[in-house]
Amino acid sequence: MLMDAEALAFQDQSFDTVISSLDVCTFMDPVAAIREMVRVCRIDGRILFLEHGRSAVKWLGRFQDRTANCYTKRTCCHWNRESLDLIHQAGLKIVSARRAFLGILHVIEAKHPQDI
Repeated sequence: MLMDAEALAFQDQSFDTVISSLDVCTFMDPVAAIREMVRVCRIDGRILFLEHGRSAVKWLGRFQDRTANCYTKRTCCHWNRESLDLIHQAGLKIVSARRAFLGILHVIEAKHPQDI
């Protein structure tokens, strides 16, 4: 189904698990899109992210920052976004988070903020 990530056409708490794979970089308003993921996920469900973002390796992160505007214009990808920060801003509880591939790939498991 093709739809706006910031206004998903699903009822509240429709899914046990929501997966976001290499797309947070393209959302116009990533926090709003992540909040939509929260809305459609059951309170006791999981939200899984496999995303890329700003590298934890200093020289590579600086390179991404310097070239971000040009890269975004060509690809519509904000390759230096901080995925974990955006997920925190959306209010999710982080269960686990790790980085791979020069600190660019983010593997994050999060829970609904109301899950106790």
